[in-house]
Amino acid sequence: MRTAERRLLALEAQRCRIDSEIAALIAQVERERTFRDDGHRTVKGWVLATLGGSDKAARERVLTASTLAALPAVAAAFADGSIGSDHVRAFARTFANRRVREALVVSAELLLEDAVECPFPAFEARLHAWESKADADGAFREAGDIHASRSARVRQVGREAVVEANGSALDGELISQILARSSRSSSTSTFERPVLAACWRSDAQRGYDAFLAIFRAAVGEGPNCSVPVNVNVVIDQRTYEDAARRAAGAPCSRGIRRRIGSTDVRPWTALPCPRTRCSPRRWSGRSAES
Repeated sequence: MRTAERRLLALEAQRCRIDSEIAALIAQVERERTFRDDGHRTVKGWVLATLGGSDKAARERVLTASTLAALPAVAAAFADGSIGSDHVRAFARTFANRRVREALVVSAELLLEDAVECPFPAFEARLHAWESKADADGAFREAGDIHASRSARVRQVGREAVVEANGSALDGELISQILARSSRSSSTSTFERPVLAACWRSDAQRGYDAFLAIFRAAVGEGPNCSVPVNVNVVIDQRTYEDAARRAAGAPCSRGIRRRIGSTDVRPWTALPCPRTRCSPRRWSGRSAES
């Protein structure tokens, strides 16, 4: 074995031993309630004030300490480097499920054998399968919690709109299938604006266009929809007048004239041309020529 590999393994074993000692100290402080001596109400608050860092990191340290205190065999394997931090975190996630906590204490040594002998992905899969069997109604309760916390919103981030939604995995699979089908069957006339019809689209862009088209169809917008959609456009008075004159076909080579009848033009003072911004000229006479 090369020197760097031996050094890395030694440092990893040292880190596991130090983390194990830290967890044991936190468990002792929690057991003896000495965190109250400094005015803290919880051991998590004591850890957060002592070590700093994030609230999540302090919560994870406390959970790891509680897990190793309840599972001495796992704590010993962690201290001597037989298992790593990932294994301990996996045990802690399972220990956080109160419905299987007592069963985990009983089965910890058997699960520890898998942790020592198997690669971590295989051990994690076996631990998850054990939790599913030990928690008979946990899947139903978890699905109920996910359904109760479902949400969807659109928020503005700078010049972009971000769509966020969370729900059950089954709903997510249904939405994914609908979006994929709409993306595959999209055409330029349905999902793209005319000016972008000839543009190449990436898979991500095609997916967004299909996503937008689903919502547009829901409110009746599109070639196959009969429900009108009102869009309000706000412009200033001058822009409105200029657009109205251009729509009426008013000439604007040197100014804008109002045509009365086919040939008669009454005397008037022209406004500046909106296109050339030239100075106005006074027009008069019956001829339509300048």
